[in-house]
Amino acid sequence: MSTSPDLSIRKGNRRLALFVRVLPLLVFLIAAAVYGRTLARTLTWRHDSADGGDLIAAAATLGVPHPSGYPTYVLLARLFLQALPRGEPAFRVHWLSALSGAAAAALLALSSVETQPAPAGRPSPSGGQRTWQSAASFCAVSAALLFAFSPLAWGQATIAEVHALNVLFVAALFWLLLRWRARGSVWLALAAAFLYGLSLGNHLTVLLLLPAVLLWLLACGRRGASQFGDELVEPHPLPLPPPPLPPGEGEGSAGRSPTQEGGKVERYAGRETRPGTEVHAPRRMRLTRRAWGAIIGAFLLGLAVYAYLPLSAARQPSVNWGDPQTWDRFWWLVSGRLYREAIFGLPPAFIPGRLSAWGHLLLEQFGWWGWALALVGLWRLSWSDRAALGFSLYAFAAYSLYAVTYDRADSYVYLLPACWMVAFWLGQGLTALDCGLRNADCGMRLPIRVLRSLILLLVALLPLLPLLSNFAAQDLRREREAADFATAALAAAEPGALIVSGGDRDTFALWYRRYALGERPDVTVVNASLWGFDWYRRTLAAHHPAVALPDGATTPPDLPGLIEANLRQRPVYVTGDAQAAISGCRMEPVGPLYRLQPHEGDGV
Repeated sequence: MSTSPDLSIRKGNRRLALFVRVLPLLVFLIAAAVYGRTLARTLTWRHDSADGGDLIAAAATLGVPHPSGYPTYVLLARLFLQALPRGEPAFRVHWLSALSGAAAAALLALSSVETQPAPAGRPSPSGGQRTWQSAASFCAVSAALLFAFSPLAWGQATIAEVHALNVLFVAALFWLLLRWRARGSVWLALAAAFLYGLSLGNHLTVLLLLPAVLLWLLACGRRGASQFGDELVEPHPLPLPPPPLPPGEGEGSAGRSPTQEGGKVERYAGRETRPGTEVHAPRRMRLTRRAWGAIIGAFLLGLAVYAYLPLSAARQPSVNWGDPQTWDRFWWLVSGRLYREAIFGLPPAFIPGRLSAWGHLLLEQFGWWGWALALVGLWRLSWSDRAALGFSLYAFAAYSLYAVTYDRADSYVYLLPACWMVAFWLGQGLTALDCGLRNADCGMRLPIRVLRSLILLLVALLPLLPLLSNFAAQDLRREREAADFATAALAAAEPGALIVSGGDRDTFALWYRRYALGERPDVTVVNASLWGFDWYRRTLAAHHPAVALPDGATTPPDLPGLIEANLRQRPVYVTGDAQAAISGCRMEPVGPLYRLQPHEGDGV
């Protein structure tokens, strides 16, 4: 018994849906495998990851890291520390970045497929539409892997930093908004709002997306029914493309045009239909006040992750930036006041050089050919999905502006969401290339199809270029500079020693060995830059009572006073980056440290 065409179409559509779902999973598995292969096995300073020691130490002690506190990251890192049984704490937290980067790449593939305009008409038994959708998914997967193996994305996926998780939140938010537009379920809008609040607990730069998110929720309703309840939406009639022509009519009917079928055919919203076809107006979902209330509630629920900070501070952990138990100290921490002058703070004289670096870095991620395809993708989105075009252009511009004007040497890492948007355009460009060849398939069918197959093969091989060219530079398996420094410093310190450190690199590396690994509990590490904060001196007094704090823990003493009070009671060392903060002392090199020698007389 032969299978009917309609049944074949339904079976083919089910296989296609499974195919589209499996491909992003394949992206995730490939990216995660490559990242896992190249993860740093211990603490590292590579890719400007000096903050990693502070973040891991805070996760290990359930403490509070540097501003803005990063509660979402700390709690997830703690989960990875508890869930993964083997490896150093740093290695286990690195897996958080690896899986976040891989998931961001998979969501890029899903978002690319979500924004592909389907060809007009009903799928035919020959499978032409299914072939087109398979090719579109194939192009989306290639773009996702190109992003995964780009230098910036790969570098941030193999270290303990917040940026890989940040781009995952941006990708997930964009995908949920696309799904909400397509499905109309207010649950998707609630999920996006909750995720947005939660993402602010990882990095505050997500605030840059707030105007685009609000505009999307206001302007991009769904044509169809809501799954949350009609009381949360108000229907509005919109023009609806009429039903496609039945099989045997319109384009593709034995190679004959619609006019050759003997009836007048009109084109409506890109599809062909006969005059008099009944058109039903759909419903465009406009969120009601109750729906907006639910969305705001979901957002606040995600933002409630910041309650972790005062709860953690009440335990007096060894890593306790700001001690945010009062509103003033809480706001000082979460607002990032310590770094506020750097935000949009680059002096105008340095803007041209920073713009040049911005251009070189973006070109390095995908090459000139990748940018050419991205421009084609922008053109494609300009007529196929202007909402996605506007959101992605805004996100690219906002993160680029922030990175260019941020007055820190590591500002380039904030371009990671912008690179994700470029890869999204690149996927659209690859699909446009395939569509161009498909539309040229007339008259000379065999040559065009052969050429199209060759180009799809080339598209499949494209991710091998960044994979092979960047592998050596991104492989951190044997990278041990930070670990070797901290290990040697603690080994050189005598029992009961006081180590005064200067910059973040040395301090956080020592905190990692001291608090995350629990090594040398007799040694006290004091950061010279933080010594002036009363909350820092209180934390030292609570966890290192043997250290002499001059004039009490609440009086603002100077750093020489601390050294003078301890120099004749215990060995005192300084790291290389703290030498400038110490004057008037004789120093003797001991490993990577310098031991301070008391004067022959009194004082320092």
